[in-house]
Amino acid sequence: MSGTKKSFGKVIRDLILALLNATIVLVIIAVVLGLILMSKVESVTAGINERLAAIAPLKTRIENTTNEMRELKDEIALLRDNGDVIDAAVLGVIDNRMQIVVTNVADIKEQMAGLSIEPDQLVDHAIEKSTTEIGRVISGMRHCSQ
Repeated sequence: MSGTKKSFGKVIRDLILALLNATIVLVIIAVVLGLILMSKVESVTAGINERLAAIAPLKTRIENTTNEMRELKDEIALLRDNGDVIDAAVLGVIDNRMQIVVTNVADIKEQMAGLSIEPDQLVDHAIEKSTTEIGRVISGMRHCSQ
């Protein structure tokens, strides 16, 4: 009978140790997966920051183009209000400035199109990369136990 109590106590102790080991393994897996997820979040954040950095020069160009258009509008209004006869030279200057504004607007549109990734697409891409990486880690862990 005392041998049975000793073996029963040993079994309970072994079960508690196995439970503790399993818990530690699960905590380690959770930490590794958390670290992988954090690295992916950091890469998405870096991508967003790059896009924001690319927007700053565009903002300046938009402001400059807006100012140029405002100046042109003021000059045309001044010519109209003065009742001056607009000769070909003045029309040529105005036309050149308008072409510059049109070119600037086209360039800004083109640059904006390159930056127009939707936030949902960015998040979807991050999730796909994260799940792929997590799957790779889990697959690697599974091969370690074999």
